[in-house]
Amino acid sequence: MIRTSGGNEVYRTSASASDTMRWIAGTDELRIEGPSGVWSVSNATGVWTKTAVVEPLPPPEPAPAAPEPSPAVPNPVPVPDPQPNAPADEEAPEGEVVVPQTVEEATPSTDPEV
Repeated sequence: MIRTSGGNEVYRTSASASDTMRWIAGTDELRIEGPSGVWSVSNATGVWTKTAVVEPLPPPEPAPAAPEPSPAVPNPVPVPDPQPNAPADEEAPEGEVVVPQTVEEATPSTDPEV
């Protein structure tokens, strides 16, 4: 029970025998701490009220460090695709590839079976 200095009751609340009560210095706030939690009885709004005291959550764990960047790998030098060696005056029909013909100098053969 909270009373004025003149003895008039201004607020009543329940508390167990194991609860501890203390006034917060310089305020009109009574803290009640016990097995049921922590409560604040306050006249801060002009009306006596009892509210649960919620402690702030601990800060979140820091995010894991970013992985180390991999060492820079130089881009390979592009190699142009080989061009077919088709003669300039021949064009391959679509879907076919012209294979260049080689011309060998005619040499007489010494092989009697030729």
